[in-house]
Amino acid sequence: MMWRHVGIGFPIVAGILLFDAAAYVHALDVFIKVIVTREGMPWVLGTTNLPDGSILLVSLSRDEAAYSAQRTAVVSNRRFTAGPFSQKGGAIPPGDYDVEVVFGTAKSQPSAVREVVGESNEKITGSLVRESSSGITARRLIRLNHGGAASPELDRRTREDNEAARK
Repeated sequence: MMWRHVGIGFPIVAGILLFDAAAYVHALDVFIKVIVTREGMPWVLGTTNLPDGSILLVSLSRDEAAYSAQRTAVVSNRRFTAGPFSQKGGAIPPGDYDVEVVFGTAKSQPSAVREVVGESNEKITGSLVRESSSGITARRLIRLNHGGAASPELDRRTREDNEAARK
């Protein structure tokens, strides 16, 4: 058998193009879809094409109330859930909230996930992917209304409670 290399670096044997499957990299165009339950203590539910076992950080925040809470979620069968989100164990105040879902750097992911996304997430692509000094991540941010119109009085009380708890 005669081996020769073609311009793309793969050998040809007897007219058949050979390649090293380990070197062949498929990009994963990441999607994360999110919905939030409309109950007093909401849950964030979502679907994604990230591999099973992926760890996601899910945040819910409302600046006017100085409200911010985070939960972790693990992808299973292309789905994830995080919650409930509450204010001192009760309903969160009504108003507009930012919901953020972040797939963190590869070093924060299990080894089986890194096998798919790469040791530094170099195999993920798409509009949700960002590169910073800390590494490559994927981030989905949505704004939604929870519970109707905001109440300045509830926002004030929640803000005071949250600021007091941080001291």
